[in-house]
Amino acid sequence: MRASDTRIRNGSSKTRLSERRFLLLLALYASQYFGIGFLMTGATAILREKGVALESMAAVSALGMLWAVKFLWAPVVDRFGRNRAGGHYRSWLLVLQPLLACVLAVIACLPDVRAQFGVFLLLAAVYILLSATQDVAADALAISSIRSDERGFANGVQVAGSYIGLIVGGGLTTVIYGWAGWFAALATLAVLTLLPTLLIAVSPEPPASAEAWAARISVNTIWTVVRQRGAGIWMLLVVPITWMGLTAGYSLITPSLIDQGWSAEETATLTTLLAGVCGTAAALGTGVLIQRFGRERVLLVGCALAVIGMVAFLPVISGVASTVYIVAVTIVFFLGYTAGSIIVYSINMDYSRPGSAGSDYTTLASFAMLVSFGAGAVSLSVAGQLGYVSVFVGSSILYAIGAALTVWHQRRYRTQTLNHGAGRAVLPVESAAAGPESVVSTALSATAPDRKERER
Repeated sequence: MRASDTRIRNGSSKTRLSERRFLLLLALYASQYFGIGFLMTGATAILREKGVALESMAAVSALGMLWAVKFLWAPVVDRFGRNRAGGHYRSWLLVLQPLLACVLAVIACLPDVRAQFGVFLLLAAVYILLSATQDVAADALAISSIRSDERGFANGVQVAGSYIGLIVGGGLTTVIYGWAGWFAALATLAVLTLLPTLLIAVSPEPPASAEAWAARISVNTIWTVVRQRGAGIWMLLVVPITWMGLTAGYSLITPSLIDQGWSAEETATLTTLLAGVCGTAAALGTGVLIQRFGRERVLLVGCALAVIGMVAFLPVISGVASTVYIVAVTIVFFLGYTAGSIIVYSINMDYSRPGSAGSDYTTLASFAMLVSFGAGAVSLSVAGQLGYVSVFVGSSILYAIGAALTVWHQRRYRTQTLNHGAGRAVLPVESAAAGPESVVSTALSATAPDRKERER
């Protein structure tokens, strides 16, 4: 009887511990995206509404490239930490989480973000660096804390957290800005970012978690990924053209709506709240459709939708479109955007080998993120000089070319990528700040086997 009672108590204790771990992961990934979502979507709408030039706004998008190279300092997080503080990575998070909140609080105190745009950029860069480092520590803590049979559910928790963060940071914060102003919006974000610190403080970390981290990327790892048959062409030619087409069009939607008289909160409601819901549904649906009809058909349909969405945005730019038309066109674009993004990340999975799945995938995803942020920055600069029409038309052509190259690549190298790839590997969810392309890759992981773990 006593043994039975002990087992019941132990089982109940494990359940509570698991619930706390999953709640901690949800809080960490959501808070990580609060500021990123605001900087990449909400701030874009607000700054444009305040009259900041597109060329200046391009600098904000370019800052996101810092996130894509976080693997460069990940070994520092692995190497240094205070196990006596209750855990190697926990000690990092206990410092980083309050620092993220402090940076947001300082940004909230800027009296005129347009006049102090340089200071805003500096603070945004600091925030992105801290957030990327927090992502490294959070990933490692998740890997060490979750059992193999919990990975699927844990990945769903991470997906939910990232979407919550983007919706709150990019959408809700902008709505608060419309109601109560800049300080109230950023102060709210700072408080929400600080809250997970309480969970971190009471959540133990497994003692051997530092040794469990195995996603260190070396130059040799990057070189061997590119040397796989077709990988160099994929990484250096197909992905850049595809991403330039996708992200160039995406980055202009928010400022073009602002220029047509939409308020920052109205724009955020459409491009973050509504688009986030549609993107989630499209990602899950695309995963099912790929299994049933194959990548090529889904890619072609997705390409058609994205190109139609970008071309159909031209009447919006000219100011002759109704609200219903704008909403419909935006949804069509995001459906195509999601499908194209998922295809790219699923092929990255093919090139991720069983022995180095995490490193391989992070290498490919990081390169895609660099291209994505760079394309977003360039498109804003070009639009400031030549206008929206030229960029929308150019991005449509680029994406059509990228889709054609992807079809060609798969027909030629599909067998090789499947032979080399680690389809069953658990790959990291890259939280990019680029926009929905990173979240879309995350949503794909909800339909694919456990990707969040980084394997040895």
